[in-house]
Amino acid sequence: MIQRKQSLYLLISAIILLLTGMTPFFTFDADTLTTMTGWAFENAHNEVVTRPWGVALFFLLGAVLAIFAIFRYKDRKRQLFLVNYQILLIFVGYVAIIAYGLAFASHYQAEMTWKAGLIVPLIAGTFSFLAHRGIRHDEELVKAADRIR
Repeated sequence: MIQRKQSLYLLISAIILLLTGMTPFFTFDADTLTTMTGWAFENAHNEVVTRPWGVALFFLLGAVLAIFAIFRYKDRKRQLFLVNYQILLIFVGYVAIIAYGLAFASHYQAEMTWKAGLIVPLIAGTFSFLAHRGIRHDEELVKAADRIR
């Protein structure tokens, strides 16, 4: 049944992961003000300084896994497997955000300021965790119904 609450949680998680490319994670104050988003480091003139490919890759793969897991609703064990890997990708992507930010700050000797956009991947991870709980709950209900038969 595709209209389960965990399908909605996974869809929200995928949308949030795609939106992480537009949210600012850090600002750096060196020669010019530079902002780090999920897709690029941009200076004050909206010129791309460099691209954090690792961050973009992890969050894009996490969004694809969430969409794919929605359509695996008939195979709950496979869906749990996909959601577990999506949560792992979100965590590794979050670590990559911090690693890219620290590397950029040390390379350009810039002062790094944290932005509220760092919360966005945590929100996506929370929705993925809620989907995981819902899938696990459905699996337990099916096992209980099988024991009754």
